[in-house]
Amino acid sequence: METNWQDETTVPTGPQIKAMCLAVPKYGNDVDEVDFIARDLMAMIAKELSSYKNTRYGRGPIGGTLHCSTSTVSSNTPFGHVCGATPDGRDAYMSVADGQSPMRGTDVSGPTAAIASVAKLHNELFSCGSLYNLKFSPEELA
Repeated sequence: METNWQDETTVPTGPQIKAMCLAVPKYGNDVDEVDFIARDLMAMIAKELSSYKNTRYGRGPIGGTLHCSTSTVSSNTPFGHVCGATPDGRDAYMSVADGQSPMRGTDVSGPTAAIASVAKLHNELFSCGSLYNLKFSPEELA
């Protein structure tokens, strides 16, 4: 990943490693094993965030701790521009996933499978909101 999948001196090579990473099941295809990793990771992050105090702590009426959100709106593009290659096979500096949506092009089992994956997340923990974009290309709708 440090070489953005370009290292030809390793065995296997960077491109071969990238191909292996791309070939494994991905979130967004209603595969429990993968979806539960996403679910558990997001729950861990949300619970950890809530253990930190914000500037409203002790000044009521409620809260006073940090809260979790998956509402990136359009920040996934600039976030990706400063992010190196990732273990899912994503190239460095490309957009990251949009909110809690599957990474673009990895949800290959259809829209209902993608919806089922998103539904497995503990959305009740995202008290600052969540974003799921279901996108269709004009060719798919034709």
